[in-house]
Amino acid sequence: INTLTKKGSDQSPVDSLINQFNNLSRWVVVNILHAPSASTRLSHFLKFLRIAYKSIKNQDFHSALAVYSGLTHASVFRLTNLNAMVYEIEPSIFSEVMSFFSTKSNYATYRSALSC
Repeated sequence: INTLTKKGSDQSPVDSLINQFNNLSRWVVVNILHAPSASTRLSHFLKFLRIAYKSIKNQDFHSALAVYSGLTHASVFRLTNLNAMVYEIEPSIFSEVMSFFSTKSNYATYRSALSC
C-alpha cells in the first residue's frame, strides 16, 4: 500500500495520486500554451487528445481524465478557434473523449466505465 510514497515523505498514497493528476493536467496546459505558433498549439492539442482517447481505450481513466482536464482548462479552452479546428481534423475522437467525460447525468458514461 505504501509503494506510492517517497522514503521519508509524509504523503499518503491518495495525496500522491492527486499530485500526479494535477501535475499531468498542468503539464498538458503548459505544453499547449507555450507553443510558439498556432499550428504547434494545434499539433500539441491533437497529440494530447489522442493520448486521452488511447488512455480511455486502455482503461487508464486516471490519466485520461487528467489529460482531459488539461485540454478543457480555461486557459486552453479560450484559445481562439482551437476547438473548432480540432473538431474539423479529428471529429470522432474529439466527440468521443468529450462525451465520455460529459457531466450529463452526473458523469454517467464515466461512472459506468469505472464500474465494469
